[in-house]
Amino acid sequence: GVEQSLMQEKFLSAVRELLNGRESEIVCLRYGLTGGAPLPQREVAKKLKISRSYVSRIEKRALLRLREGLKKEDFFGE
Repeated sequence: GVEQSLMQEKFLSAVRELLNGRESEIVCLRYGLTGGAPLPQREVAKKLKISRSYVSRIEKRALLRLREGLKKEDFFGE
């Protein structure tokens, strides 16, 4: 519904704000944040011409930074 799309937009802007370009791109592709279907790491790696393990490392680091940033920003108003 409306609430979910607002939450998604807010989350997407947090992704863009808290992560660098490559991290943001990988998170968006992996979780389908920009409208496409979520892709497995293997597909993301192929698309970006990097190894799957590199995608995995970047994703892990990105999610950590996101979690920390969202906690600090009180993103979900908790």
